[in-house]
Amino acid sequence: MSVKNLKTISIKGKQYVEVKERILFLSSQDEFDYSITTDYQYYAERKMWVVRAKLILYKDGKKFVYTGLAQEVESEDYRQVNHTSALENAETSAVGRACAMAGIGVIDSMASADEMQKASNRTASATNTQTAAAPVPVAAPAPEDERPWLSDRQCEQAVEKIKSGNKDIYQKTLEVFKVNKKHREALEVALKSVA
Repeated sequence: MSVKNLKTISIKGKQYVEVKERILFLSSQDEFDYSITTDYQYYAERKMWVVRAKLILYKDGKKFVYTGLAQEVESEDYRQVNHTSALENAETSAVGRACAMAGIGVIDSMASADEMQKASNRTASATNTQTAAAPVPVAAPAPEDERPWLSDRQCEQAVEKIKSGNKDIYQKTLEVFKVNKKHREALEVALKSVA
């Protein structure tokens, strides 16, 4: 694949292409069609998202399949992007890696500029944490949470009930369902609006 016109970013003396540039390259091509799909899995005990992206290129009646994997851990620090966007970051990285497997945006490395910047930020954060953090006691692993995840529709219904004055639905929802951060925030906003 031609990468001559892809914008690069220099990180530690090497050239990297951002994932968005790889996607723009795909969408600008007339010589082939493509599709990108992703699926994910959440590991609650580690607060980790794992995403698998599949890029399919269709050219000259042939189908070429490339995959990419990525993982991100949810951050407890509200100042970190993974506090609210770990899944999105993992998906972006997985798509970038699938593109790299197809040779799109590979210059000095398979890694994208996005991945290299995150790795650099993690290293800096880990260095700061190691010097300032107190030892953390190790707890026994929590039992597997068997509750189903709250869906978007169920969240909307719960928010409407809370806004109608049924404040108890907030606690019931948290007891019955596993609730992601986006839904928890929506429920809390609704609860505060009737307080």
